[in-house]
Amino acid sequence: MNYEKIILELMGRIQDLEGSVKSLDQRLLLVEEENVLNTDLETDGQGKFTRSQAREVTIEKIQEIFPDYFPSKASRNEGSGIKLSKPDSPRPLIIKFNHSRGYPLEPGLSDQSGDYERGWHIVRVSEVVGSIYDLCLFSMYDSDGNWNYFLFSPDELGIYNEENRQNHGDELWLYFSVQGNHAYELREGKIDVTNHLNNWKLIESYMITVGDTSKKEPEESVVNELENKFHNDMVNIYQSAKKLKYNAGYFWQMVCEKGGLQTAKHLIHTEQPSEGFSKLWELKRLDLSVEAHVIKPEYNELFTDAERQICLARLEEYGYTP
Repeated sequence: MNYEKIILELMGRIQDLEGSVKSLDQRLLLVEEENVLNTDLETDGQGKFTRSQAREVTIEKIQEIFPDYFPSKASRNEGSGIKLSKPDSPRPLIIKFNHSRGYPLEPGLSDQSGDYERGWHIVRVSEVVGSIYDLCLFSMYDSDGNWNYFLFSPDELGIYNEENRQNHGDELWLYFSVQGNHAYELREGKIDVTNHLNNWKLIESYMITVGDTSKKEPEESVVNELENKFHNDMVNIYQSAKKLKYNAGYFWQMVCEKGGLQTAKHLIHTEQPSEGFSKLWELKRLDLSVEAHVIKPEYNELFTDAERQICLARLEEYGYTP
């Protein structure tokens, strides 16, 4: 008996089975993700709450928690989420709204959620970071009739994508699961997100920030608009660098934590050019550098003559002429 031939044949069959299992796993994942996409756009799958109905429930919840605020449905131009106004605020708070029911674990499958339900959401990072949205709110309705809400700022979602996803793609898939007094996100591993669960204080803090801008003098408001424009330019630097296959993770974290203006001032005053500056020089794209943005005439009010001179000297040293 030719045992070698039998062993080779068995190994071939094992490889075929492994391929079939992998193919099945991929098909199950595609089905799951398609269900998530449909969930966020139209219905929760149970036929009990559509996204529109869930938004109305959420608006009532916000009104209950903040009786002095005026929550309402945002217009299509405002993202069709939730708009939150207050009499003394110069503008409303714009909240991106996503909804999902709680999905039980399918028989025969196992994951980090154990016996608990999970809600599935998708958000495109490029559509929320540096956009009109002040906050992102994800609702989840479980089979016991409980409503749970996860609140993030757009910048927090950007950082979350960078720190907790291997591919850092634009589409961020989120699998939320409430387990007792804790909440986890389970798409890749088991990440504690309890601090985002029903964190209504985040809305209050953002409303205070918006309210503060109304007390500023007109000249200050102009500067604030300019600062916001510069901040968006810093966000665009990060996004443009990603298209060049350069992931400026440290720069992105600083922008999210400090804001674009303070990040630029920090990088200007470093003794040596930043790692990002050197990388952009290698890519022949110093036009994307912080320094190249600082010296733009439109931003003269944000920086001192000394700061602009530092940037000019650094750019000239590396052969860049604006």
